[in-house]
Amino acid sequence: MIEIRDLAFAYPAGGFQLRIPAFDLAEGERLAVVGPSGSGKTTLLDLISGIRLPSAGSLRVDGEEVSLMSDAARRAFRLRRIGFVFQDFELLDYLTIQENILYPYRISNALKLDVATRARARALAEAAGIGKQFGRHPNALSRGERQRAAICRSLITAPRLVLADEATGALDPDNKLRVLDLLFERVAAEGAALLAVTHDTELLQRFDRVVDFRDYRIGAEP
Repeated sequence: MIEIRDLAFAYPAGGFQLRIPAFDLAEGERLAVVGPSGSGKTTLLDLISGIRLPSAGSLRVDGEEVSLMSDAARRAFRLRRIGFVFQDFELLDYLTIQENILYPYRISNALKLDVATRARARALAEAAGIGKQFGRHPNALSRGERQRAAICRSLITAPRLVLADEATGALDPDNKLRVLDLLFERVAAEGAALLAVTHDTELLQRFDRVVDFRDYRIGAEP
């Protein structure tokens, strides 16, 4: 699913540099990336999704060399094949949970919103235990429920890869485990691979593999 070879990246202002000789993620694998703040974990997610581009090396995602795509092609690639789950949920308060889950279809002509997609959004919400909240707004939900909605949104396009950036970091211990269980369950059901950045060492035993990212940093991440 992900194959990185001899990758180099540096921010224009200097200071932070990233060197990754080799990094792989297999199809369907659940991989945790750990490391201190500033080690480049979030930058890695940006590079994988094509938000940032490497200065050297090869980065292939689902068989595609992301850095060789145009800006428009990278954006379409992200929307179709990559799902994102963030620590702060990034739900829009003025939209209902249904509208938040379907949001990727509202921001891109590359995705077609149809009856089947609406039904899929409902099915994902039901599976996540927030079916009764479908027509409500995020501010009416608990933190755990909002993160469940964010997971549903990350899966609505049936992505091949899910990237999670501290997805459980803002949750209490009980909700943390529930949300992680849901994320693993739904990713497995969709046949997607999962790459999760986390500081929570208590969760690491749940993953197939753990990569410590401190060895890849030169300087400090801004």
